[in-house]
Amino acid sequence: LIRFEVLALEAKRRGLDKDPDAVRAMKQVMIQKLMREQFQKDAAPESITEADMRAYYQKNKNTYHKPEEVRVAAIIMTGKGAAAKVATRAKTANNRQFRELVMKHSSDEKSRKTGGDLSYFSRENKEIPRPVIEAAFALDKTGAVAGPIAGGGKYYIIKQTGKRKAVIKEFEKVASQIRGRIERERRKNAQRKFIDKLKRTTKIQIFEKNLKKVRIDTSKKGASGGHGHGTPGGNVPAMPNDAPAGEPTPDLVP
Repeated sequence: LIRFEVLALEAKRRGLDKDPDAVRAMKQVMIQKLMREQFQKDAAPESITEADMRAYYQKNKNTYHKPEEVRVAAIIMTGKGAAAKVATRAKTANNRQFRELVMKHSSDEKSRKTGGDLSYFSRENKEIPRPVIEAAFALDKTGAVAGPIAGGGKYYIIKQTGKRKAVIKEFEKVASQIRGRIERERRKNAQRKFIDKLKRTTKIQIFEKNLKKVRIDTSKKGASGGHGHGTPGGNVPAMPNDAPAGEPTPDLVP
């Protein structure tokens, strides 16, 4: 304790209590304490009822109920005869050879760039032709190939590359997770309203000439290093749009 106090007194004697870094550190601590005090009142966890949680669950049901999905790579062709010949080769091709067939024969530019990958899709997908969807879900294992399948005026040769089972998370299993999400959303909204109110009741003056001197350093080193104070060429981290409660957005003071 004595060591701490005598060092603090000496630092103050040297005027370091007015040093920009020291002033900024003090402001950060004050802001963190202010945020905790303010939002413990405005976004208290005990204010979240089970009805609130169930309403959130129903509103975001797609997050907790996910249908079965399948993933395939596809060679998409315009001619039936040519597609039949390629399909014969595709059924014995390994992954590398299948990608080569995609690059050589597929007429779909978008999927060609990704080796024919159509990503994961459910049975309700509206972009892929219905016969192709049905054939994809009928494939019994990863690596299985089907085709050619007529759909949308084209012919598809598909290879299954993955499958996901349907996921249903009941309310009781995700209740604590939902409580946390509601609490964060309420805290974020309360913080935004609180800061907007402070801005409305505070006289704010912006010095455009000084702002032009600020240099934004978006590099990893610059963002994690010192905050700078707007001197020409100084490093100032880019500011996030919404800083989490307790983590105030850096102020830029030229």
